Amino acid sequence: MAETTGGATGRNMQATALPTNQYALTLNGDASALIVLAHGSATHLGSTHLVALSKALENENIATLRFNFRYRMANHAFPGKLSNSINDFYDALQIGLAAGRGLPTFTAGHSYGGRVMTHLLVDHRLDTALGPQQDQLKGGVAYSLPLHSKAKPNLDRWQHLPALKHPILVFAGDRDPMISPSIASEFKAQNPSCTFQWIPGADHGLQLTKQATDPHQSVYQRVARQTRAWIDALS
Repeated sequence: MAETTGGATGRNMQATALPTNQYALTLNGDASALIVLAHGSATHLGSTHLVALSKALENENIATLRFNFRYRMANHAFPGKLSNSINDFYDALQIGLAAGRGLPTFTAGHSYGGRVMTHLLVDHRLDTALGPQQDQLKGGVAYSLPLHSKAKPNLDRWQHLPALKHPILVFAGDRDPMISPSIASEFKAQNPSCTFQWIPGADHGLQLTKQATDPHQSVYQRVARQTRAWIDALS
C-alpha cells in the first residue's frame, strides 16, 4: 500500500498552497479503480469510519483519495455554503483523476459528502473543464445518503438530480432516520440511474445492531465488496 498525505498539484486549483493534511491517497499496484472519498459534515478524512472504509476498499483493489472540505481545514465543525463544498470536491476530483493514472474513477462520500457528490455529478464543469479525463469519471457512491432531515421526510433537497448523467450506488441502513424506505422508493422512482443497497441493522454511521453483526466480515468489508461488484457490473 502507498498512502501519502500532503498538498495538491492538480490543475485549476482554487488556491496555490493547500494545507498539508487536506488529502490522503491510498493507491497500490493492483488497484483497478479509484474513489474520491468525502467525509460527513462533522468528521474529517482521518476519522475511524472513513479510514476503515478506505482500507476495506483497498482490499477490493479500489484505490481511494480521501480529502477534507475546506471548512474543516478552517476548524469549523459544520459546513457553510454548499457551493463551497462542491468546489472543494471538484478540486479533489481533479487530483484524483491525475493520481489515478487513467483508472476508472468514482466520486463518493459518507452522509454530507455523498450529498455534495450528487451536486458535483451534475456540475457543468464536468462537461467543459475536465478535458480528456472526462471519460475516466464513471459514477458515484453514497454511503448513508442523508435523503432528508429527521424531522422532514421529503425530497426537497434533490431537485438537481434529473440532470444526472452518471449512475449512483446508495448504501442505506434500515435504522437510518434520514433515509426512510418510503421516501427512498420515491427517490428511486424519480432517479432510475440510482441503485440502492440496504444494510439490515445499520444506522446512519453504518453501525450494526448485535443481531445484525456478521462475525465473519465487518460492515466495511460488506459495503466494499458490494461496491466492487457494482463497479464490475458497470464495465
